[in-house]
Amino acid sequence: MKGAVVKNAGGAGMIVLNNLTLGYSTLAEPHVLPASHIDYPASSAVRSYLNSTASPVAQIVFGGTVLGTSPAPSIAFFSSRGPSVQDPGILKPDITGPGVNVLAAWPFKVGPTDQTLSGVSGGGPTFNFLPGTSISTAHLSGIAAIIKSKYPDWSPAAIKSAIMTTADVTDRSGNPILDEKHQPADWFATGAGHVNPEKAMDPGLAYDIDPSDYVGYLCGLYTSEEVSMIARRAVNCSNITVIPDSMLNYPSISVVFPQTWNRSMPVVVQRTVKNVGKVPSTYTPKVDMPAGDVTIDVSPSELVFTEMNQEQSFKLTVWPRQNGTKVVQGALLWVSGAYTVRSPISISFTWNRSMPMLVQRTVKNVGKVPSTYTPKVDMPAGVVTIDVSPSQLVFTEMNQEQSFKVTVWPGQNGTKVVQGALRWVYGTCTIRSPIS
Repeated sequence: MKGAVVKNAGGAGMIVLNNLTLGYSTLAEPHVLPASHIDYPASSAVRSYLNSTASPVAQIVFGGTVLGTSPAPSIAFFSSRGPSVQDPGILKPDITGPGVNVLAAWPFKVGPTDQTLSGVSGGGPTFNFLPGTSISTAHLSGIAAIIKSKYPDWSPAAIKSAIMTTADVTDRSGNPILDEKHQPADWFATGAGHVNPEKAMDPGLAYDIDPSDYVGYLCGLYTSEEVSMIARRAVNCSNITVIPDSMLNYPSISVVFPQTWNRSMPVVVQRTVKNVGKVPSTYTPKVDMPAGDVTIDVSPSELVFTEMNQEQSFKLTVWPRQNGTKVVQGALLWVSGAYTVRSPISISFTWNRSMPMLVQRTVKNVGKVPSTYTPKVDMPAGVVTIDVSPSQLVFTEMNQEQSFKVTVWPGQNGTKVVQGALRWVYGTCTIRSPIS
């Protein structure tokens, strides 16, 4: 569309300028006239030149295909960003892959149909360059399929673990991966890093997840009915041990310290790894974190494997410092010979006020049957918003259990302790739980 407007106005060529948001990300797109897409610094220079002369001139010179440019890889402006609003205890995104100016076949002719412009009789070629997370997904799916073909017994979680724990965190020049503004990208942009297919074929260790663990995790987020829809089977969350998001056996580690957290208390995170590499093997841990803000202890001090598929568990104890007020990111590395199994770590000290806190409770009917209880929240206005789900608890039997969730949305100006209560009311019965 831009090119058509320029061409119809008599333009011989077009320069597409980036704004600050697009940064250094440029796209290869078909145009109806010669065009060049330039990054933000070059665009700023062009704007300055245009404002400095009444008769600006320019030319587009084709420099051919240039290989081995740096920085590469880097994060595009459109790449998905974390943290997860729903589940801050699970670091997102997981991984990055090729997704900018990817060349592939195309079902239609691309570019202008005029042979004098396209150089091809009947229109442009049937190939295209496309950007997007969907393009990156195709690469990751193909890599996952190759891993599955080599290890047909591996679960999806083990395959994801292999991809994440072997990812590259530096670019081709050995420097940290940069974002679209050429600033060091954090884990909320890169996830575990840029996928390395060759390394993913031999990860050494794998963080596996039993399908039942997902149900326990989902029961910490949704009602039994909602989890049943996801699991495609009947699920009663009151009979299932809830697994907090930070305790799911994920290849990455994310810990969020709310503002009210007692800084003298640590958070303990547990993980289990499976040996899918050599035997015997001994892995030793290395914590790579910026100095200050947190202290992380790993226990045990080594993991010894004498069999294939043998599992070993370890714990991370995260001690927050008194002055921690920001996001701190680093990694846990398990090292054994040529193997380095890397898990990104993200520690957040200030609760993002756009994120709710989710609390689940289960109550047992020891009163009348049948009975229907409705909730009422007594809290001072402002500061917080509290939602209760479901909107009623219906009991048809004695000792029947029902679960509910309380979602707490913090206000933007909340700086004090706020207290109130949740009441479940049925007739003359009022079950009151204090809230702080």
